[in-house]
Amino acid sequence: MKRLFNIGDLLRYGTVAGISYIILYGGTYLLVNYTKLTPSLSYMIVLSILYIGVYISYTKFVFKTKFTKKNISRFVVVLIVIWIVNNSAFFILNDILKVHYLITITINIILFGGLKFLTHKHYVFKE
Repeated sequence: MKRLFNIGDLLRYGTVAGISYIILYGGTYLLVNYTKLTPSLSYMIVLSILYIGVYISYTKFVFKTKFTKKNISRFVVVLIVIWIVNNSAFFILNDILKVHYLITITINIILFGGLKFLTHKHYVFKE
């Protein structure tokens, strides 16, 4: 039976995720408080920028693979789906249910962090 994950991948993923979450919180906070953009728009902008850096980090540092047409096309498909669901969840929680945007970010991290790891491990960067 193939293991769901190995500890090395998980630790490297956790490092990249931790850094990206700090950027996500900080960037969203700065945009909301200093540019007066809405929390939903601020989150969408920061999340979109992060996803570019995350692909490079996942490829070279987390899963230690090469850049290929296959994994970039898979990444783009997963990115689009997760981006839409993630931003939709943010909008529902923050704009409709009126949950504070920093708490909404935390909820989204909990909801999507593990899913993203497993999707990237077993689909995007599957060799």
